[in-house]
Amino acid sequence: MYALALLSCETAIFAFPAVCVTWFCIDRINVIDEKQSRRSLLMWCKDFRIGRITLLSAVITIYLFIRYKLDWIDIPRDLIRRAENPFYNLQGLDRVLNYSHILSIHVVKCLGMGVVDMVGFSHEYGFDCVPRIESWYDRRLVLPFMLSSGLVSVLVKCSRRHKRDMKSSHDGMLLFVAFAAWMATLFPVSGFIRVGTFIADRIVIASTVAGSILWTKILKIVTSSNTCRPYGGIGIRIGNKSRKYATYVLLAFLSRHLWLKIQRRSEQWMFPVTLLLSSLETCPLSAKSNLEMSKVYSSGLFGFPIDSDTALEYAEKARGIDPDYCDVYLQLAKIYVQKNRILDFEEAITKGVICPFTMHDAYSIFQQYWSNFLSDPKYSKNIQIKQRYNSQLKIIQIAIEQEKQAQQLNPNSEMKDRIPVHGEEL
Repeated sequence: MYALALLSCETAIFAFPAVCVTWFCIDRINVIDEKQSRRSLLMWCKDFRIGRITLLSAVITIYLFIRYKLDWIDIPRDLIRRAENPFYNLQGLDRVLNYSHILSIHVVKCLGMGVVDMVGFSHEYGFDCVPRIESWYDRRLVLPFMLSSGLVSVLVKCSRRHKRDMKSSHDGMLLFVAFAAWMATLFPVSGFIRVGTFIADRIVIASTVAGSILWTKILKIVTSSNTCRPYGGIGIRIGNKSRKYATYVLLAFLSRHLWLKIQRRSEQWMFPVTLLLSSLETCPLSAKSNLEMSKVYSSGLFGFPIDSDTALEYAEKARGIDPDYCDVYLQLAKIYVQKNRILDFEEAITKGVICPFTMHDAYSIFQQYWSNFLSDPKYSKNIQIKQRYNSQLKIIQIAIEQEKQAQQLNPNSEMKDRIPVHGEEL
């Protein structure tokens, strides 16, 4: 079943270590014998289940090796935009610093369990939602340092206890290994491979298993202990009933908080506009979300009245956030038609043709517009109109030549032949 899942969900690869390690931990905790702890491990390894894990590991290794040889590990650079992932093109130390912070944000989302979140919920985190880290002196680097230091210190402590008293400390060591394995599911956002994902709440779902294990263990310790030792080492005696009542009140409060949060988030997902507005609330500088809101107001989607002024405001904001986000020009062209700004339309639709992500739709509009314009007897002999057409056509032809030169320098470019095909038609 897991091998079949690889064909439908690539992220299943990253969940595999967590599944295997947790399986091992649960099985080992169930069969462990205090007098024969070493022997039980050997027995488990000899069991037929180790063969299944070996087989699945081999399948995944071969699968990843084939992808590596075919250069399918990373998402092609030309298919990722800064508006979606502003850090995708970073290299060297800059990449390490920035992705350590991004990974830490996901870890906090995991351990926060919906209560603590550094950047808030959003279905889309775009350009500059998280400002780039420029140097070692950025205060935000304290977070990844604290998380990594805490993880290492817990590992050292568990290892020492396990070495000193293997019989009584196996639970803590195995739980730590299971926790670390589930946290490994955050690998896609670690920066080791190039992906289009910047920050994604959906990727955190698997690692919340680790958060649940951790908080359940802490809750068990709190409710089962008779003595509370606050910072400073002073022991305070608290009765079991008082401790349990306080725990129940806290759980009731957290349950109510999470219930309201989930209800509000579910309502936002039920209607696209509220979802986009919540995204802009979390990340006002998301060029993509601003562009989508512009489309809502310019087309009257979802029962909204057409408001070209508001649509233009959102579209220009998206262009101002990221001038390289060329998707916006097709939308600007449609708005300029509504506002009867013909010269601005001609300029925008030409830029839409040059943009690889909107070229097909933009070229269709471009061709229809100029064909109707130039075939009309009123304008066919107008020299100024022909000059405007030739001027826009020249811009496209220059872009075609530049694309051809880029392809000659980089024959393996994923954007190969996109603009030249339509250029030849022109």
